[in-house]
Amino acid sequence: MFHHRYSQFKEFTVDREEGRLLRSGEPVALTPKAFNLLIMLVDNRGRIIDKHELLSSLWGDSFVEEGNVAFTVRLVRKALGDDPADPKFIETIPRRGYRFIAEVTDGLLDIGQAEQTIQAPAPPFKHQNLLARWALVVLLLALGLGLAGVYGWPFGRGSDKVAGVLDAPFRVERLSNDGNAGHAAISNDGRFVVFSTGLHDERSTLNIRYLESGQTKEIVGPVNGLYMGVAITPDDSGVYFVRTSLTTEQQPCLFRISLDGGIPEELSCGMEGWIDISNDGRLISFVRCPYRDEEYCSLYVADEHGKAERKIASRASPMRIGSNSFSPDGHSLAFASGQSRENGDNFGVFVVNVLTGKEKAATTERFFNVKNIDWLPDGRSMLISAKKRTDETFFFWHLNPGNGSVRPLKKDAMTYNAVSLSAAGDLLVSTVVDGDFRLFIGDLLDRGRPNPIGRAMTPHFLPDGRIAFASDRAGRTNIWLSNSDGTNAKRLTAEGVSSFPITNPDATKVYFSSNLSGRSEVWGMNIDGSSPRQLTRSEGGFPLAVSPNGEWVYYLSAFSKKLRRVSTGGERELAVSPTSLEKTFPTLALSPGTDHAAIVEQVNGSSYINVVRLEDWRSVKQIPLTVVDRLVVHVAWSKNGNLLYVLKHDKSLNAHSIWRISLDGSKPEKLIDLSINELGERSGFAVSHDDRNFAIVHGGWKHDVVLIRGLN
Repeated sequence: MFHHRYSQFKEFTVDREEGRLLRSGEPVALTPKAFNLLIMLVDNRGRIIDKHELLSSLWGDSFVEEGNVAFTVRLVRKALGDDPADPKFIETIPRRGYRFIAEVTDGLLDIGQAEQTIQAPAPPFKHQNLLARWALVVLLLALGLGLAGVYGWPFGRGSDKVAGVLDAPFRVERLSNDGNAGHAAISNDGRFVVFSTGLHDERSTLNIRYLESGQTKEIVGPVNGLYMGVAITPDDSGVYFVRTSLTTEQQPCLFRISLDGGIPEELSCGMEGWIDISNDGRLISFVRCPYRDEEYCSLYVADEHGKAERKIASRASPMRIGSNSFSPDGHSLAFASGQSRENGDNFGVFVVNVLTGKEKAATTERFFNVKNIDWLPDGRSMLISAKKRTDETFFFWHLNPGNGSVRPLKKDAMTYNAVSLSAAGDLLVSTVVDGDFRLFIGDLLDRGRPNPIGRAMTPHFLPDGRIAFASDRAGRTNIWLSNSDGTNAKRLTAEGVSSFPITNPDATKVYFSSNLSGRSEVWGMNIDGSSPRQLTRSEGGFPLAVSPNGEWVYYLSAFSKKLRRVSTGGERELAVSPTSLEKTFPTLALSPGTDHAAIVEQVNGSSYINVVRLEDWRSVKQIPLTVVDRLVVHVAWSKNGNLLYVLKHDKSLNAHSIWRISLDGSKPEKLIDLSINELGERSGFAVSHDDRNFAIVHGGWKHDVVLIRGLN
């Protein structure tokens, strides 16, 4: 036999064992800190509790202001529907504290007997009704725990109220406009947003923005690092974040800091940026990715100090684990898992029981990618940011694990990544993303500024000087062909998402990557865009070069990241490299004869260009890169194959330059400094067949924080 302790006042019941506030038997949403404050007031009913006593008891050693007490009291009053001017429950004693004034009846319910009895004075409503209510609660609790043990579903402790953001009219408000924001989370009380900056200038900050006043201030000042994830503590007094250093080779680390300031406390290292905190503040979840074949990524839980780690889910290569979110009752974790290398629909959402590790798919629906997840207050459904196809944008979907249903909530053409809900579910914070990739053509012998061509990426020069590229200028990303000055532009593809165009030596055929079949495969077509044909079937990917005889297309596999080749008729598909080249792409470049590859590698902190023979994948030359504090980001071969053109990034100047390196070991020669400081994630670099012109893509993804008050 075991017992449930409860306190009853008017129509409210406080279930102490389950940590719930009920109103006429229906759950009322309340943060853990607010619930604890209510318990303290109820237990000391009739007595004035000083603000300092509340601070000491509820916040302990945390450095918080008295305003936190007043705000938490307001949360409790809101849940009770109490008016501070005419209180029925909580009375304010000016300059002293608070007093609970309602009449309270305490009770003890025996669980496990055939007939439950209340070992306390009867509450103000009928004894039979109380027994019936508790019998129903016990039955649902047992059923919920049983299902949770089998499936990991989080029944209980969530509010039955539908999140207001689902009912309110669609409304979006920008909180930043500089395109430099990173990760963002809204406080449980909905008063403020914590977000990071520093995506483009390598000087990152962690900031707090108060929604009512619009005031923004730094929590952590500028550092040479990149924020990878943030999560606010349930009582809104602190924040956890993952940050990596740009000045050391240290793995990303998890930190915790009070929102009142101070020095961040390092808790643990070696995780990805996807973190969450349980509603009671006792558990944190995070992802580690060793990137091994048998264990690509794993989901962990640990205590609030980052200790007592426990692995609860894992995936083999190439399936990764991403965003994860605790259910409101803390029993389960929802997480995204899959791979998007092939541009197919390989991502799903899963729920795992935190204690048992038992796992089940939350839905049979699959996506190209799932960015973020957050449970709704009802504890039975969630919001996810996802897209079904690679040519769509990320937006919000309402997912119900109980029946596996998924409902799109798409409203505009913007891409929405983050999903962070207030505790009441009436406010949603996200990040909007807009790609801005621009193609420029320059002269290697002229130090003038390169000429802009327009929105484009993955450029490739034809022998006659024209240029093929991928662009979204007409909507989705397709293959285009134009003169080197951007004139006479013609779109060659219209369906699916296509990129990485290359041509055969006589420029009669174009080979490219497309997801037209449902995943990234290598396709071929005539130079005018006619007669498209899928070539790869086993492993698709991204074309790099065509053999001089026009018989083979060499490409990087989207799946294994190995160098492969496919015959231009599609009859044969063969592996070329024995291992994955994921860490060296996009510095991988094939010689004009497709008999050698140049790869930038690092060993013991030293960088060099490794030239390997494709026939047996043996190294035939290693060219040291002695220039300090510069990172090679792209490599291209000269037409005769005896020179390499290298695009470098100077960290100290945050700028780029083009160098020419001879394979005979002579001193490298700087050709041109580029007045750009941002090379896009989907950048490109190419040199024309006459070694005169170069093409470069710069720009990037612009990230801003938005507040959403409705999705209906």
